Amino acid sequence: VANVLDPVRLSLVCTGPAHIVQVVRWFTEASTHLSHGFITSADSQGRLRVVRVKNKFGFAREDLNGGYRDLMLSTLYEDITTGLRIIGEIQIQDTELFELKCQMHRLYTIQRAIGPDAI
Repeated sequence: VANVLDPVRLSLVCTGPAHIVQVVRWFTEASTHLSHGFITSADSQGRLRVVRVKNKFGFAREDLNGGYRDLMLSTLYEDITTGLRIIGEIQIQDTELFELKCQMHRLYTIQRAIGPDAI
């Protein structure tokens, strides 16, 4: 697990490009305008900041591993009281592409496996 940079992941499935833009805008604008670049939790003990946006909808086909497209937000969560910091990833996906990804996941598992015993 030493190479895992984003131990917390979340997928948001959207109903088309306009919905994807709306979700990304909410996270990035909230992160920019609230509490010095952070989205503050209701209990005010934790906060979340978007630190990177990777839009794979804009990549050329040959630049994509497996051809899958989504939009990823890299985030940083900080607990104000303990100082705990966690890097996370929010994958924002289109409904049709998400359904295709679910069908392709077995092939992805095989491609990423170290050997036959890892499948």
